[in-house]
Amino acid sequence: MPAATTPAEPKMACPVQNQVETLGVEPETAALNFENNSSRAPSSQERALVPAAQAQETAPMRSVTSREEPQILIDQSLLSDEARTALAKGPNIELREAFDLYFELKELGYGDLFGTRQKRFPDKGKDWKRTSGGNARKGRDIWVDVLGNQPFHQIEWTEVDGVLNVIRRIPKYHGKKKNLLNTKGFRDLVERADEQELAAATAAKELLAARGKATPAELERADLDAKIPRLRVATFLRHGRMANRVGKMLKSMKLIERNPFEICSWTNDEAKDMKANEEDRSRMLWDDRIQKLFASPVYQGQCEGKDYPLFWGPLIARLAGCRAEEMLQLAPEDFGSENGVAYFTVRNVTGNHVKSTAGERRIAVHPKLVELGLLHFVEMRRGQKQSRLFPNLNRGQTKETFSELYSKTFGYYRKTNDCYWPGLDFHALRTTFHNDLGNLLCPDMVRRRLMWHEKPVDEGDGSYTREIWVKTLHEVISRIDLDISRIKSPFAASEAAAPETVPTQVQGDHGNVVGFRRRPA
Repeated sequence: MPAATTPAEPKMACPVQNQVETLGVEPETAALNFENNSSRAPSSQERALVPAAQAQETAPMRSVTSREEPQILIDQSLLSDEARTALAKGPNIELREAFDLYFELKELGYGDLFGTRQKRFPDKGKDWKRTSGGNARKGRDIWVDVLGNQPFHQIEWTEVDGVLNVIRRIPKYHGKKKNLLNTKGFRDLVERADEQELAAATAAKELLAARGKATPAELERADLDAKIPRLRVATFLRHGRMANRVGKMLKSMKLIERNPFEICSWTNDEAKDMKANEEDRSRMLWDDRIQKLFASPVYQGQCEGKDYPLFWGPLIARLAGCRAEEMLQLAPEDFGSENGVAYFTVRNVTGNHVKSTAGERRIAVHPKLVELGLLHFVEMRRGQKQSRLFPNLNRGQTKETFSELYSKTFGYYRKTNDCYWPGLDFHALRTTFHNDLGNLLCPDMVRRRLMWHEKPVDEGDGSYTREIWVKTLHEVISRIDLDISRIKSPFAASEAAAPETVPTQVQGDHGNVVGFRRRPA
């Protein structure tokens, strides 16, 4: 019989290869096997594994799972140097950098589906910057302040949950009142607000005690009066959801494995429950209190050229249902006539900010506006060759709209002239107009054409009814009543004179412009 042969000892390519190919055996276990094997002396490669394995015993445990390759499906050549640098950091991208990357992509016109290739719409990017950019940056500043500008992959969802509790308690008027200035961060501001509430309530209760025995109702009122308003639920949800969008973007790009801001999502029922205990600040309807507005200076003969937007704005909104921006950007050429009935057109053209393409519509001029001299005013602007009815208005720097500054001016005017009530703002005039249409049992098709904030539900209306006659619109609008007897308009027609009508023409498909009467010399 041939002599038995001992199988040759397998050669190890290198220590690293041996670690990888040892199935089901951790490096520490492999090292112990080498030490306890007394049948043979360990090789030099095996001895080299022992110190490495022992070193691992004292090292902290950390994840060694491999990360997927980044998936950046946007045109990186369009990005700023700062954005490209942030992307190159991968999971180490910092919180502020992540927010700024998201903002830059939105302003370029990208949507939120970063896991797929998508087309870019620059006009939408401009609209996002104008309408959402400011609030988005406010949210970023809060998150970075409270959470810290740490690498994104280090953020834990439990930290995020804690920050949400801080954001929920930020004073509503932070930065607008001297006692609510953010000088040392939002956490400090929240604590100071809590202390101010407690101090005010305590002082009020002590005053009640000094006067005699206080009733439970008085003590409860002392606590309520001391409360400092905090961020509204809608604002809180907006800041939270913005952070979640940033996390979703990074996860879609495979820069992070988990989104710590997933907790920043709320169902409709959850949001409804949060708002249930919130003070109702929804817009109200203008009732007889509008007469107090009409008793203010600009409606009582003290109306100069700079005051024309304050004079005409509320009247057009109340009697035509226009939004502030739609009214402020009206031009003389927007006014025309159809079968002798005056109308104006809200148009979505370059330079105009209409809420949507569906916002372009014709509106009949209310008889009360004619009585107050609106058509005289339009003719005056036409004679001056002005491109807008209110040419001296400036756009706001943030939203680039006329209404951004006008809303502040209108609010200040109402407060200084004792005709301010919470909820009765400019848009409430449009809401009141809409409510009037409902009370007049206005046909739904006509109501939708006048308000035009939703699509027709009837297929025939949407597909076949291209235009409703201005006469029909005029008949409906004329039924809306408003007492203007106390208004002293600088453009009202003189009863003693009947100047000739001056016919005018415009190019395009708007028909003949209404013949406007010149004011007597």
